[in-house]
Amino acid sequence: ARDGPAPGALLAAAAAAVLCRPAGAFVAPSAARAELSGAAGASPAEVLSPSSVAGAALAPEPVGEASAGWRSALLGVALGLILSVTGHAHAAQAADLKNGEAVFNNICAACHVGGNNLVVSEKALKKEAFGKFKVDLNKIKGIIGGGQGAMPALGQILSTEEMDDVANYVLSQSEKGWS
Repeated sequence: ARDGPAPGALLAAAAAAVLCRPAGAFVAPSAARAELSGAAGASPAEVLSPSSVAGAALAPEPVGEASAGWRSALLGVALGLILSVTGHAHAAQAADLKNGEAVFNNICAACHVGGNNLVVSEKALKKEAFGKFKVDLNKIKGIIGGGQGAMPALGQILSTEEMDDVANYVLSQSEKGWS
């Protein structure tokens, strides 16, 4: 379930496409605005009726500082929308640390009890060792799936979700000092 696109990603992409359209596309051409400004006292329906703008020039308005400012604001709104949608999707996809702990205790603890490494002691699953060997979450996942040194590859035994859960559990425990 976690391997597909984030929920709402299509909605965010569609919203971004709409919001990032050039602002000039939503502004009446200069000639139309000039004609419409002469319609003081007219109702909005009369001012914006097709017959009232029929004679207006159809050339797009030149991009000026005002429309560039609107474009920047719309881009900011679009990016904020995308980040808020994907941020919520990420929270829904958080690793299951309880499952990670169960998998770790059933498969990994024989060699890595308490975050230690009984085969190569300097490569313990501890924050200090992770810093020294530049190990991050993705590297932990890669080692779990593909093995390294004496550690067997578990990618054929564990699902992607289980490897993700174990990697997140190991990283969270390393930061807590395996307490």
